[in-house]
Amino acid sequence: MKSYSLLVPTTVATLLAAGCQTAPSSTGDAQMSSVPTPQAQLPSPETIAFPADRTATLWVKGLACPYCVHNIDRQLAAMEGVERVHVDLQTGKVRVALVAGHPATRQQLVKAIGDSGFTLDRIEMPR
Repeated sequence: MKSYSLLVPTTVATLLAAGCQTAPSSTGDAQMSSVPTPQAQLPSPETIAFPADRTATLWVKGLACPYCVHNIDRQLAAMEGVERVHVDLQTGKVRVALVAGHPATRQQLVKAIGDSGFTLDRIEMPR
């Protein structure tokens, strides 16, 4: 299940009370802290979420709106053998993290794209 967050205006006092290292200055600019972030030393979430040895990459034609993205995401995510899906609306690139040990097949992925009403340009399966 995907979760969405709502952006709510906050005050400087709220940010500082929450332990935020960045607060807007009186001129409206943000002042950056010199405290290093631990995220800089970790692998990117994209690498963890889509491991190269289990990720299929599909290029889909005809994506025009967020509903198109939702349609493909829903169709692929419902398949057995699919762990996670990411659809890039601008490029038509779809990354599918496959379940280790029992991944979806090339034919299943091709069929799912067709069933969602789009044209598959090409597909690269993990080796």
